[in-house]
Amino acid sequence: MELQGKIAVVTGGTKGIGFAIAEALVRAGVSVCLSARHAGEINHAVAELNKIAPGLARGVVCDVRNYEQVKSLFARTASELGGIDILVNNAGIGVFTTVEEMMPADFQAVLETNLFGVFLLLPRSDSLDEATWRWLHHQHLIAGRRQSSSANGRLQRFEVWP
Repeated sequence: MELQGKIAVVTGGTKGIGFAIAEALVRAGVSVCLSARHAGEINHAVAELNKIAPGLARGVVCDVRNYEQVKSLFARTASELGGIDILVNNAGIGVFTTVEEMMPADFQAVLETNLFGVFLLLPRSDSLDEATWRWLHHQHLIAGRRQSSSANGRLQRFEVWP
């Protein structure tokens, strides 16, 4: 698939796997809108990506647990870049401790980000009009699972990797 000239949103795109995906997309000529919860992290990541390909990266503060912020992310990206072709649904958190030591608020944050955040990022008719989603390849990697949606937001494929 030719990526040159496509437009991507990468959630959790300021570090780790998300940043690596965003970097690969920028190197392929894709305009990328990163999202994360902290403006400072976004500004740093956007500056680094724009050193590779000036003008192809931008960022929006978005907590994927907040539906209004998710809708704003999609609307701003579509408005500023002219649409959305690719969604990399990468945002996620982990609390690496024992069940006995984990606080209820930590467990709730993990579920809200890694489960509800995925749901809120699925393309919906109320987040963007269908013409905006010219072509969408939505992948979410979490715990060895991959799902893909078509432009109309209907789940086409769900795989569990061994």
